[in-house]
Amino acid sequence: MSQDWNVVQIETPTNAQIDAIVAVCVRAYDQDIATKVFTGGDMSLSEDMWRSMVRAGFHSGAVYVASGSPDFTEILSVGVWFGPGQVLYATEEQRALGFTEFFAKVAPEYQKWITQDFSPKVREFKIKVLGPTLERDSWYGNLMATDPKHQKKGLASAILKTICKRAKNEGKMVVLGTQTEENATFYRNFGFHEVGKMDEKTPWGIFTGNMFTLDPTQI
Repeated sequence: MSQDWNVVQIETPTNAQIDAIVAVCVRAYDQDIATKVFTGGDMSLSEDMWRSMVRAGFHSGAVYVASGSPDFTEILSVGVWFGPGQVLYATEEQRALGFTEFFAKVAPEYQKWITQDFSPKVREFKIKVLGPTLERDSWYGNLMATDPKHQKKGLASAILKTICKRAKNEGKMVVLGTQTEENATFYRNFGFHEVGKMDEKTPWGIFTGNMFTLDPTQI
């Protein structure tokens, strides 16, 4: 039986809410290859990584959470989105909210690999499939995470519907990427159009990036 989930944008989070959101991300992306790539394989750094992203989202983006209770006593799913004119970690203010400190903990050889090899290839791929401005001009989803105990219940869909409504009202595209075929299938079924795919060899296996766009005026 379907459930109507409660979705809200949190604008002024408490420390407890940030902790709860980060905990969802850690559980949802446990052993995920993207986490391994950006932590240099040190999964003990995953909490620092997600916290830096979530705090950057609160600073410059929009953080939506979903819960089964109207008072949001338990956060079950989260989406971190950056709207037109904003990009994750694009400013020193964002990076100072945890990213700089987190990245300094990554092993030096992987810092070099990420900054000089992997990240430039990701940027090149995005420009190739999205063009030079769409990431900045759209509602771009940098993070979607649902607690593993509550996946496949419509929580992510509820957040997506909310951000699509906002993007439609603003006349903007919705853009996101994912690393697993299961998630790619979910986004295709939601109505997203797959515009490109990259497969990059990493020390932890093949990193697959699937890039999707959606014109919310068409749904």
